[in-house]
Amino acid sequence: MLKEILNCKKCKLYSNQKPLLDIEKKSEIMWVGLSAKEVTSDIEGPLSIKTNSGKILREIEEELKNKLTYKTNLVKCLPLDEENKIRYPTKKEIDCCLEHLLSEIKIISPKIIFLLGEKVYKAVAQKMKIDLKKWDEFKYYYDKVDGIYYIPIHHPSYIHRTKKKNMKNYVDNVKKLVLDLLSDKSEKIYLVTGAAGFIGANFLKYILKKHEDIKVIVVDSLTYAGNLGTIKEELKDSRVKFEKVDIRDRKEIERIFSENKVDYVVNFAAESHVDRSIENPQIFLETNILGTQNLLDNAKKSWTISKDENSYPVYREGVKYLQISTDEVYGSLSKDYDQTIELVINDEDVKKVVKNRKKLKTYGDNFFTEESSVDPRSPYSASKTGADHIVIAYGETYKLPINITRCSNNYGPYHFPEKLIP
Repeated sequence: MLKEILNCKKCKLYSNQKPLLDIEKKSEIMWVGLSAKEVTSDIEGPLSIKTNSGKILREIEEELKNKLTYKTNLVKCLPLDEENKIRYPTKKEIDCCLEHLLSEIKIISPKIIFLLGEKVYKAVAQKMKIDLKKWDEFKYYYDKVDGIYYIPIHHPSYIHRTKKKNMKNYVDNVKKLVLDLLSDKSEKIYLVTGAAGFIGANFLKYILKKHEDIKVIVVDSLTYAGNLGTIKEELKDSRVKFEKVDIRDRKEIERIFSENKVDYVVNFAAESHVDRSIENPQIFLETNILGTQNLLDNAKKSWTISKDENSYPVYREGVKYLQISTDEVYGSLSKDYDQTIELVINDEDVKKVVKNRKKLKTYGDNFFTEESSVDPRSPYSASKTGADHIVIAYGETYKLPINITRCSNNYGPYHFPEKLIP
């Protein structure tokens, strides 16, 4: 019960004013300020509507409508100096009150806790031994501990004093964050690049049929191989949004990530014809390597919510980056026979891949597996190999959740004519 806090006498501040507490109630959202203010009425609580901070929080709460909220401060009693003027609490006073905050959290059971200002979030992070990341302009990061989202944000009084022109931005971003985190929707957002191409278009058709509760952002620069006619029916689907954007365009890719809470990136976008890579290798390097790196960098930035004890990024739950590569990164296999012979497979992993396929034939004794070394032989395959290495590097260096697929030749509906089987 919060009554225990009312009877606290751990420090001398209790003599200035009794602990200031909100009405005890189970709430979805908890606001945590730094210290109490002087009150003139028994009905006043923490972060009162009479304060500038309280007015701003009330504006956010009105936007959130029926969300229950609870307000509190780290230091519940009024800190006064020798001249009886309100001052900032000392570290010792803050540390003394932190146990009370943990009690409030247990009683109130919030889903989201907003930590208002730098002093507050640093004190809570140190007490709970969690690595909270400071905001970047009006982008706020969070860490989830025991089912509760801890989110450091600007103190509303700071916004009122120094950034009034950005007030709407502040209110809108906090509101959006709350609605995103409390949303009961299971809708996942896919960012699919190159979906106007052959394989990407087939993938788009597949996932829209397989999943109802998804949203797909199609990113395609519509080069010679891109054809919106291939996905014209899919573009009519309310779940699909088309962006005519080149994956090399840092500003536009950053915009797409900032406007959408992307869960999965599936990168089909690539320059992909060997003959064209021989004629103009530079565009292959720029698109396939630098474009991939641009996607990775924006995914990393968008998905990062904090850092772990080793300073590695901690990412939002359930995100994934999938790189669509090619078997051509492995190079070439020798032709050992003029006529096909029966393929005998002893490798157990390969047996899983060809399960239920009969009468397999081969011209050689060897084949590629995931364990094979890469050995590209053309500007195209070299650019795809470089892209794969960048993806792997982000997985190793930043612990980004990644996967790479290396499919062999694909044939089927919506194939581009230059790759048609003669």
